[in-house]
Amino acid sequence: NGDYVIPAQFEEATDFSNNHAYVRKNDKWGVINSDGNVIIPCSYDEIDLNEDSKYKVIKNGKEGLISREGKVLLACEYSDVRHYNGVLYVVYNGGKYGLISITTGALVQPIKYDSIGDVRYGRAKMELNRKYGYFDENGKVVIAAKFCWGTDFSKNLETRVQETENSNYYYIDKNGN
Repeated sequence: NGDYVIPAQFEEATDFSNNHAYVRKNDKWGVINSDGNVIIPCSYDEIDLNEDSKYKVIKNGKEGLISREGKVLLACEYSDVRHYNGVLYVVYNGGKYGLISITTGALVQPIKYDSIGDVRYGRAKMELNRKYGYFDENGKVVIAAKFCWGTDFSKNLETRVQETENSNYYYIDKNGN
């Protein structure tokens, strides 16, 4: 009938996808649903839906996470936030990485690692003080950082490692044997 469903109040709006649309007001981004209800207020410099249906938000150069329902899962306190397993996220600050739970907000692994890789076949390679080791999918250290080189785990649940620069390469299983 020509009536507005959502009053014109935004500088910019995207098309709706899965009942949500990005909206910009006063040069800040947020999210509304198709009824016009604000899910995430327009207070972020950038906002994007990540691979596990959580919004990655950026405010003043720092990243955080918000659920599709608008609940802040991680405050905008990190230089980078990246998916680990759906409950755990890799966070980056001050040149170091850690693992944080979006359920509790607690660090599962402190922000002290030089790198944390993606989970491959139940294991994620990490680097600490130029040595490599492995976390399990829950962020627990299962193989201590003692190798000068290592690959990601393969579908055979093994990886190739080297203890010192002059030693031979060998394979270990997911438990480090």
